[in-house]
Amino acid sequence: MSTTIVRRVAAALAVGIAALYVLIGLEVLNIGTTASGETPELLDFGLAVGGTYLVIGLMVLFERRRWIWMLAAVIDVLVIAGYFLLADIRHPSFEIWGLLIKALQGALLVALAVLLVRPRSADEVPGARFAPLHR
Repeated sequence: MSTTIVRRVAAALAVGIAALYVLIGLEVLNIGTTASGETPELLDFGLAVGGTYLVIGLMVLFERRRWIWMLAAVIDVLVIAGYFLLADIRHPSFEIWGLLIKALQGALLVALAVLLVRPRSADEVPGARFAPLHR
């Protein structure tokens, strides 16, 4: 599979994740209540995390710098870990939308890992088109 295809898949995953977070923020998708039974205000959370994943999707699609892919992977890991670390303050601790998003985030993480470990071809290195060929 080419790097371009992996980048497109990763971008599509990130945009899908962003859309789900925005839908949670708009309370279209129900993720439960706090442990005390209160319904939390999720608009700021949904828009912030959704916006972050939208930016990740755009950056992965349009940028070829590995440090961007690494930053995206770190953010993804932190958001995944936060979901499980904060499970005690939610009721239910785990819900279908959260688990679906975690599955998509796991797939995104795999795609980012593939991008990070795959050797680059000359056309994928920023500025490589203009570099002289050395033999």
